[in-house]
Amino acid sequence: MRMTKPMADGSKILDSEKYLDCHKMGRQLINYRSHGFYLKKRKRESDDKSLSDNHHEVGDDVFMLDQKMSDFVQLVEDCSKEIDRASNFTQNIVKRLNPKAGTFDKMVAFRLLQHCETSHEGMKKVFAEMGEEFRMFSVSEDGSTMLRPNAKRWKINLHVDGLSARNFRKLPFNLT
Repeated sequence: MRMTKPMADGSKILDSEKYLDCHKMGRQLINYRSHGFYLKKRKRESDDKSLSDNHHEVGDDVFMLDQKMSDFVQLVEDCSKEIDRASNFTQNIVKRLNPKAGTFDKMVAFRLLQHCETSHEGMKKVFAEMGEEFRMFSVSEDGSTMLRPNAKRWKINLHVDGLSARNFRKLPFNLT
């Protein structure tokens, strides 16, 4: 793991490997805190159940924290400020590396098209139906197509098998 030279204010710039390592460590701390919350919740629910059932003896349904678990829960509580900082650090890394994280994208799932996409004519029909669904072009009554003004702003990720991908790449050469 390599760090660059310190900046004028004394802070250091981290390379991508160091960012990833810090992100993993931060996620581990957050997971530890979640596990501590789980242990406390389970203990509290067990105590509430035993009080409501008027059980004074330890049974199979009573959850007990041993010394190691109690120490772990206490350590997590004592480090809550540091874990909060780790949580903020991981959120900031994600926002910095992917500014659009957390924003909604639009996904369109098409119905199955009943055209033989192994032929060029079938691929043309599949492309025409997809274009209409995405509102990239309109089809007139005589069968001709016209590209809509917003069509060039769309980015479409097409997931198909190898043969369909080959036919789709060759489609522009076969359009008339």
